[in-house]
Amino acid sequence: MTATGYSAAMNQLAFGSSSGLGAGDACGRCFAITGTEDPYSTSYSGPFYSIIVKVTDLCPVSGNEEWCGQTQSDLTNEWGMPFHFDICEDTGGSAAFFPSGHGALTGTFEEVDCSEWTGSDGSSLWIGACLDGECATFWPTVDGCGNQGTAP
Repeated sequence: MTATGYSAAMNQLAFGSSSGLGAGDACGRCFAITGTEDPYSTSYSGPFYSIIVKVTDLCPVSGNEEWCGQTQSDLTNEWGMPFHFDICEDTGGSAAFFPSGHGALTGTFEEVDCSEWTGSDGSSLWIGACLDGECATFWPTVDGCGNQGTAP
């Protein structure tokens, strides 16, 4: 069963914006995320969980190079992954996604229609987060918040 209603920040390059410039095209999009491996404990075989998140912010490259360090010149992070979702603890997403004792997972994701996301669009918790109620159509349309810049 997939848990839903959570929010996440997406790596800066995929989010489509730079810190302080506003929301990018990933803003308001929804994704089903499934963990498949703990990169720090590769012998761990599960259980793994799936959640549905709405992207509401970016995970900036600066200070987060390990997970969100994808740039135009290096499309993967330190773990060889082109995408990263920083799952919000405040909405309960981390507790629903990460098995007890595990705080980082690699895995798979797919974009889903936001009708599958059961969260509520309240006020923005952080300056620069998405506009309240923002929902975007599937990529590659330009119906997101609009790119405001890219990662270095």
